[in-house]
Amino acid sequence: MTPEVNYLVVGITSILFLIIIDLIAAVALALKNKTFDWAYLLDFLKCNIAPYILIWGALGAIPILLKYVELSNDVLVPLEGGVGVVWLLIVGRLIQSIWNNFKELGIEIRNSNQ
Repeated sequence: MTPEVNYLVVGITSILFLIIIDLIAAVALALKNKTFDWAYLLDFLKCNIAPYILIWGALGAIPILLKYVELSNDVLVPLEGGVGVVWLLIVGRLIQSIWNNFKELGIEIRNSNQ
């Protein structure tokens, strides 16, 4: 597997991993609050998984495809940087959601240096 494709696979895998953790935490919170609803779960899957994976997959594939067109690094480097920023935004949003769900469940996450 080429490094570019490996980069794309690692990005998608890490986003899926965080989505699964977020989903488990959200379902646990809904069960705890006795507000679990299958319709909400299906909506979560449709509104969170599909857009994040499609956005990251499409944006991550653009620089990979453009490398084969042999564009200069003046074009590729900003695109790759933009893809990295999008990945950070998606991961940050998922971590924030996981953190909030854990706090509502009463699970305290502390810094190990304290």
